[in-house]
Amino acid sequence: MPGMDGIEFCLKLKRDPKLAGIPVVLATAEHEITFGVPVWDDVWQKPVSFETMLASIRRLVALPS
Repeated sequence: MPGMDGIEFCLKLKRDPKLAGIPVVLATAEHEITFGVPVWDDVWQKPVSFETMLASIRRLVALPS
């Protein structure tokens, strides 16, 4: 994304009342994420399994298992 990184994008998204309810998942290869207050709803550590993604998506959109 030219002009902003993923964290800045998440901050803008979560600060906009019309968009704040959109779930955000951070997908990273980092093992330790240090950021004050998280601006994402879940974190996927790469490589991420299909089962982990599916469980996370179900939880974020409140789908039954």
